Amino acid sequence: MLDVYNGFNSNSNIDAVYGDITYYGNSLYNRQWVVGKYKKNSFLEGFQIPFPSFFFKKRLIDIYGKLDEKLDISDDFDLIFRYVHIEEINIQYINKFLVNFNSNGRSGLFLSRLKTVKEIYIIFKKYKVKVNFFNYLLKRYLKKIFQLKL
Repeated sequence: MLDVYNGFNSNSNIDAVYGDITYYGNSLYNRQWVVGKYKKNSFLEGFQIPFPSFFFKKRLIDIYGKLDEKLDISDDFDLIFRYVHIEEINIQYINKFLVNFNSNGRSGLFLSRLKTVKEIYIIFKKYKVKVNFFNYLLKRYLKKIFQLKL
């Protein structure tokens, strides 16, 4: 976690840091997610920051709010989307694998993925984001195919 500490200390204006993540534990596949640097509006192109590797200052909760408890699966997406895309906090990408994450959780189940799609649609409506939702989903899920390590 020294990389996270150094990320925050590299610039006093940094509100959050994030990095890459390795998913393991699924007997079918493992996945390495090299997130890459965020560019303005890239969330609308299917970009996503994985919540397990997103570290932010506590004061952001006081300013912009916590996880939306009305959302069952995508509360983490909502929080990061709100902080980064809507509120435009200062973030820094750490080009390293910061987290190893077990992929056998609830969000990996097929029905949960369908619920995720529904909730992201709700999130975009909540923030009045105009996006071709079909194209968004296509880009979001195609990116994951290239992360697979068979």
